[in-house]
Amino acid sequence: MRFLSLVINRISIFLIVIGILTAFSCSTTNIRSDKKEKVRLLRNMGHSLLLNEKPREALSYFLKAEKIAPEDPDVQHELALVYQKIKEPEIAFDHFKEAIKLKPDFPEAYNNMGILYSQQGKLKEALECFNKAINNLLYLTPHFAYHNIGLVYYKEKEIEKAIEFYKKSIELAPDYTPAYYDLGMAYESLGKYDYAEAIYKNVIKVVPTSLTPYLLLAKLYKNTGRMNESIEKLKYIIGTDPRSPYAKDAMKILESIQRSE
Repeated sequence: MRFLSLVINRISIFLIVIGILTAFSCSTTNIRSDKKEKVRLLRNMGHSLLLNEKPREALSYFLKAEKIAPEDPDVQHELALVYQKIKEPEIAFDHFKEAIKLKPDFPEAYNNMGILYSQQGKLKEALECFNKAINNLLYLTPHFAYHNIGLVYYKEKEIEKAIEFYKKSIELAPDYTPAYYDLGMAYESLGKYDYAEAIYKNVIKVVPTSLTPYLLLAKLYKNTGRMNESIEKLKYIIGTDPRSPYAKDAMKILESIQRSE
């Protein structure tokens, strides 16, 4: 009987320990889950403020998220984007590098760090970053990086190379209009005005509500002496959305044409 009692006591103690460990494990899981939810909410608030062009307000939320999850590569990446937006490039670089350190396979961070290098005039470093992004087969939006490579080559006056990468960007994302605009301007710089005109007109067919291709056409017509066609496009822009930045630009161009007549 004494032996049986001893065995029962030991089993009871074992079950209590298991119960404590299980409770601790569940508690830890709940804490981790709670932290993740807090980080998610803070990031969402930050994203919302960024979309509304309020980067400094967004920064406070991303910093709070970093305090909770300093080793989250997405938080580090988002901090880099905010610092880039508020013109703090050195701090932005630190966070881009930290994001990549935490997640070496991070094409979005490479692409955005490449943009920052390009803004700083460090075009070699920019190309290295963009190429790392496009060489990642899991990168879901490689057309951004291809477009950015084209922009770098355009800055370096290598227009044919720029055109090659703009075309690749369009091939991957046929609805990505910024690549079309830059492709058209590249053709203009080579004097291939017919190519540029065709591209701008094609964008109007795809996105008829956008005023950007109308403004680009108006400038092209003005630069090639087709004043009546330029005036037609300018008046269309002003009449469509008189308070827009496009209308302001159109008005300036229209006034310059009228002064020269």
